Amino acid sequence: MRRTGSRFLRGTQNPNIRVQDGLKRRLLCDLCEQRFGTDENWFSSNVFNSYIANSTHSFDYQPQLYFFLLSVLWRVLVVEKLDPSFHWYEQLLQVEKSWREALVMRQAPKEYSKIHLFLTDIGLKEGSIPVVNFNRYMARAVDGTVGSNKVRCFMYAKFARFIALAPVTPFDPVLFENTCVDPNGGRMNLPQKMLDGVVGDFLLSRAREMSEMRDERLTERQRQVIDGAMVQDRARLRGSDLEATIFADYSSRVEPIGAQKVGRNERCPCGSSKKYKRCHGA
Repeated sequence: MRRTGSRFLRGTQNPNIRVQDGLKRRLLCDLCEQRFGTDENWFSSNVFNSYIANSTHSFDYQPQLYFFLLSVLWRVLVVEKLDPSFHWYEQLLQVEKSWREALVMRQAPKEYSKIHLFLTDIGLKEGSIPVVNFNRYMARAVDGTVGSNKVRCFMYAKFARFIALAPVTPFDPVLFENTCVDPNGGRMNLPQKMLDGVVGDFLLSRAREMSEMRDERLTERQRQVIDGAMVQDRARLRGSDLEATIFADYSSRVEPIGAQKVGRNERCPCGSSKKYKRCHGA
């Protein structure tokens, strides 16, 4: 992330503090943590750098991709402070246990094994964005949490242009194309499609929340620091991923997406596969 833009990172909880790296916390034994590092290095060398440089080419991948994404999603779940009264609490405990065992044994989990990887790009050609700074969120932000409503639940992790999703309740496979990651390795074919309305609304909500939190918590002094750093680093940032992202947001107009209109006999956008009248339209 730092090599493709700013030399520092800023979190949404306290955007006034610049940090060199993200949160680091040892959660398993030394051997497992070493595997995490090895998989992360493999991902950086074989997927991250090449995709940032050229976001149009399909690519082959090894099992390291699956286990890297699984470790990221598992770590998000572990550090998430879930309330025992949360609707999906007990099921998420089962997910955590299944993923922990899989990472220790270096085998795909027996349950909750599906992982989807969705690769984003900078929307330079669209001319409009649904949320302020939407490109910066989709192409630059680091985020992770549980996505859920009354009938759906999934784990979510995002870093730069990579979105990892793991369904706790099943996804409708018709709504996803070229996103599923095989634990044995395979080929990631582009372009991809992700037509799940619940996931789409969730992404818009996260982008909006992070933009609003940053604006609310960033002091005027730090705004001046950021502006000054951009001027000082102009030569280094020229042609960078960060510059392209900022330009895309600056050049676009914000056109919020209105509420989705669904016919009573159409499939419910929550992904339950039921008719709308028998699901959320009831």
